[in-house]
Amino acid sequence: MAEKTIKLASFWYLGEDGIERTALRGETVELGEADVARGERLGAFASDADLKPGSVFGDWYTAQAANRKAATDAGIPALVEPVTPDAPEKPAASASRAAWAAYAASKGAPEAETAEQGGLTRDQLREKYGA
Repeated sequence: MAEKTIKLASFWYLGEDGIERTALRGETVELGEADVARGERLGAFASDADLKPGSVFGDWYTAQAANRKAATDAGIPALVEPVTPDAPEKPAASASRAAWAAYAASKGAPEAETAEQGGLTRDQLREKYGA
């Protein structure tokens, strides 16, 4: 096994458990012989010169390490749940039926439930999708 820092955007390799994994640019990973040989052919690994400050990759790598440390020091977790920016906030209980229908639709409500004619009432939508 050899420890290598990935220079490409991503590089897949087999973990010790035999499962395919993907390392992203700047990650340092333990690799088997076959993955090292393949990575060297592809130019996937950062050289000592690449890691020195003043090189393009070295400056990027140093900045990323500083950002990760600052985030860790600030208590920001390395992994966070994805946020859907277009998801509307839950309307107030007294909001209009149209607001509740739009919210229910964003939660996957069928068109029959959100339709103005024959759909659920505001209170029904609020009860079903607002809980």
